[in-house]
Amino acid sequence: MARKARKISPIHAYTVMLRVNDDILLDEYDQNMFLSLLCKYKTLGYKVLAYDLLPETICFVLGEAKDNLELAMRKITVSFVTKYNAYHKHKGSILKDRFTSIPAETYDQLWDMVFDMNNMNGKNSGANYAHDSVIDIDMAIARFGNINDFFVMQDARIKNSKNRIISAMTSKMQDSDLVDYFYEKYGMCPTELKYMGKNVVNSILADILKYTKASVRQIGRVTKISLKFLWNFSKRTRSTSAQTSKEKEVE
Repeated sequence: MARKARKISPIHAYTVMLRVNDDILLDEYDQNMFLSLLCKYKTLGYKVLAYDLLPETICFVLGEAKDNLELAMRKITVSFVTKYNAYHKHKGSILKDRFTSIPAETYDQLWDMVFDMNNMNGKNSGANYAHDSVIDIDMAIARFGNINDFFVMQDARIKNSKNRIISAMTSKMQDSDLVDYFYEKYGMCPTELKYMGKNVVNSILADILKYTKASVRQIGRVTKISLKFLWNFSKRTRSTSAQTSKEKEVE
């Protein structure tokens, strides 16, 4: 089956994600090695606006990636796999399939992607943004006037997200609230969930169903997990919860 064509961002900006195989965890050396490659291939025509690296996934935001995203990612991933295998004396691929890209439709959405990634839980660009050699802060300065105004806007965005999450847990959720919930609580984009291990997926879905007002359809929309799976999971969760309650009553 032919692969679906990648969606193109009208402003040439993307959140990009790579996933490693289940038997591999990236350590700090591997993460730094990837960041050095991300810098090396900027000559192909993109700017790095944010990144977040976890043992299982690598995420970053690119701007001005006009026509060379596929070429850049091919060079980066081939170099990374080659260097990883040489250092760890490993053979074969270490990545799951090709990279995933989420196009930014507007500049507001692009900078929301950056703010969210700077607030994630891995090795991320938020820790030293103004002095991080990987980050092209000229785009932030051009957008916000100066780097201090960038930080003011970022803090306001993060604070607003947290307030929306607290509100959404006790009232009807919008899709954007659920996306914020994923970033704030789990440090990841919702679409990453379907690529996680079974135990992680089950734990996060159970948490969302128990503590938020998100509907099954909403969860499906933002995570891209099939509705059939989510309906069955929801039924099993409710059944288990009811059984636990009965057992407590008997005690």
